[in-house]
Amino acid sequence: MLDHDLPVPQVRDYEVSGGIEDLLLSEVPGVDASVPRRPEAVPGVVSALAAGLRLLHATPIADCPFRHGAAERVEEARERVCAGFVDETDFDEERRGRTAQELLDELDATLPDVRYGIEDAVGDMVFTHGDYSLPNIILNDHGTRVALSGFVDCARAGVGDRYQDLALAARSVASNLGPEWVAHLFEGYGVTQSDERKLRFYTLLDEFF
Repeated sequence: MLDHDLPVPQVRDYEVSGGIEDLLLSEVPGVDASVPRRPEAVPGVVSALAAGLRLLHATPIADCPFRHGAAERVEEARERVCAGFVDETDFDEERRGRTAQELLDELDATLPDVRYGIEDAVGDMVFTHGDYSLPNIILNDHGTRVALSGFVDCARAGVGDRYQDLALAARSVASNLGPEWVAHLFEGYGVTQSDERKLRFYTLLDEFF
């Protein structure tokens, strides 16, 4: 990511001791996008979030070794269910009380653009953050003017469907700022008509991680 001048933390130090890994990163100045702001600042927050998505998704992907297509992510979800790594108490409110296996069955039934294990050659693949939610986007505030500062928590970054980011961004905007701002996010990004099937699929997929 640094090779393409994306505003992310730089690695300062890394060591392993006693089986524990420690990673020291530089600071990204500013405050995250989920911090409450005055109402007049909200349009600037949404514009900055859209700008961040455009920046990430315009990043060249030819040399990126991390592939996170829908089929690969579903396989990862399946492995996590089998290993008992999915926290069923942390599901979104609409899915509370259901089991991880039930959600996996739904995921298989709604997998967009692919058949299990076979990536669709026409897939719309870009460089994605992987967890584009407001706490992971750092902003600089100058009164009512808000600007993108950088991205954090990029462990899931890689090549994937742009809706991986759009879906989690929309969910996070609705939760933190209000559902009325989701349309403004899409408009700022350049989406004139969102794919509701993909939005549902990628928010469902996120339950497993």
